[in-house]
Amino acid sequence: MLLTANLYGNDAEEKLFSVEEETYHANELSEILSQIKENPININTSTKTELQKLPWLSENDIILIIQSRKNQVLSSWEDLDKLGINAITVNELHDFIVFRKRPELHLKQQTRVEFSEAKSKLRSSLKYYQKT
Repeated sequence: MLLTANLYGNDAEEKLFSVEEETYHANELSEILSQIKENPININTSTKTELQKLPWLSENDIILIIQSRKNQVLSSWEDLDKLGINAITVNELHDFIVFRKRPELHLKQQTRVEFSEAKSKLRSSLKYYQKT
């Protein structure tokens, strides 16, 4: 259904909005939000693009989140409140974000060691050891 307004007699009509377009966008948003609800966004590791999927966050909110997590790990709803994000916005986000810490990296170093075995026919062999 297309709603139009006849502004200047029969010669000109202006498109106000399309109900089909609005329905499509609402369905698309609903699908995105249901996917995010199943797998919430980690506020400490998410990208700007991921945060933009949340319709309640403004561009300023997203910038505040990204800048603040450079200095601190966001760990609670109060941290978002301290950043100045609206309480209504924070309340809407409860099902869609989590506050997991950044994953810790455990590096394993591989070292190559050469040694000779007296009983072996081979002069030397290579062994790899892992240090944790």
